Amino acid sequence: MMYTCTGLTKAFGSKRVLDIPHLELPLGKTTMIMGPNGAGKSTLLRILAMLDLDYQGTLQIGDQKVARSSEVAQQFYRRSAFIWQRPVMFNMSVAANVGLGLRLRGVDSATIKERVDKALERLGITELAQANAKRLSGGEMQKVSIARALVVEPEFLFIDEPSSNLDVDSIDLMHRLILEEKAAGKTIFLITHNFAEGQSLADYAVFLNRGSVVAAGPLSELAANRSLQESAIWRYL
Repeated sequence: MMYTCTGLTKAFGSKRVLDIPHLELPLGKTTMIMGPNGAGKSTLLRILAMLDLDYQGTLQIGDQKVARSSEVAQQFYRRSAFIWQRPVMFNMSVAANVGLGLRLRGVDSATIKERVDKALERLGITELAQANAKRLSGGEMQKVSIARALVVEPEFLFIDEPSSNLDVDSIDLMHRLILEEKAAGKTIFLITHNFAEGQSLADYAVFLNRGSVVAAGPLSELAANRSLQESAIWRYL
């Protein structure tokens, strides 16, 4: 089963930032998206996450074509979670921030408390439960963002720079959590500039340059691709 992009293009004004005739990404696996600055990585991630519906082309998840509408996007959000490089915290407690997605999904209060407590423990931030999330350090905010994503038990997980704002111990924790989600069969898309990090986490890779796919496939094939290794862009891996 694949997440398929066909004829996918995206422009900002007269500037085309994505031009992908065809791309197949495996479901139930972890795909890393790499490339130099300005390659279109974040744009592709936002389109895959249905946070950006202003594109040309078609998306298909398995055998289901995805209609480009806000209603379909809202349904997809309920199956998804997002961990961004610069997390947004709401002016409420850490526990309330982590439980927000569950409340929006109509989960009952007792279940929310149980799942939030478990998520905070999993991230090692139980002691921050009643702290105001907007007053945390950058690394603490990132951990809250991770807990808020995982607590909803998503089918799809979108991650922009998993090591961002984290110290070494926290990076190890983040990697362990991604591998746990991967083992559970989740579909994960992550942007990274660190090829070694991607190798330790992902099954599949997409390398972008100037909005086009330079290489895509299983990591083992990408690492053995001599033409890619001999190209000027290999230094970005």
